Amino acid sequence: MQRHCAGTERAAALQHKIVGKALRVGEFGAACADLLDRCGKIAAAAEMPGTAVGVVVKRRILAEKLDIISEITERTLARLNALPAKDYFGLLIKMAEKKLRAEEGTISLGEADLKRIPADFEQSLKAAAEKVGGTVTLSHTPVDIEDGFILTYGLISENCSFRAIIEAEKDGIRDTAAQALFGAGD
Repeated sequence: MQRHCAGTERAAALQHKIVGKALRVGEFGAACADLLDRCGKIAAAAEMPGTAVGVVVKRRILAEKLDIISEITERTLARLNALPAKDYFGLLIKMAEKKLRAEEGTISLGEADLKRIPADFEQSLKAAAEKVGGTVTLSHTPVDIEDGFILTYGLISENCSFRAIIEAEKDGIRDTAAQALFGAGD
């Protein structure tokens, strides 16, 4: 019986810790309220008899943490896509500056972005390419991406859409998000 109480107390303490840290993140309050409910269910699972309770609770907590990180990733993508055109295309210029080479390249955008390009975007791209000794042309043919751009040099194309970047860096992003939300060792 004492094992079940300790499991319940640990789950409740972890619940409090997770919710407290997540609430400090601020804008993810709705996700935190949902987390509180989920953690209550996890704490209830700790009441289950048997020796595998700890494993069950840990798996459920891990699953909830991964769900929260995924939800935050989706909200971040939505916020990036909702940026005003000036800020959004400014971000694309900064991203391109890191990828441009001293070669002839082409940048392609999705259909939605092609419709809202600021007047100075193409000139800013060309200036950024010149800084590295290259040239870049903006394609006016849309590509099948939601956001960001595709940078092409000859036969080599790099998908610089936000989702592709997040996917390529997902382990590091998840580790950073988990550390910020849940701290080390949880």
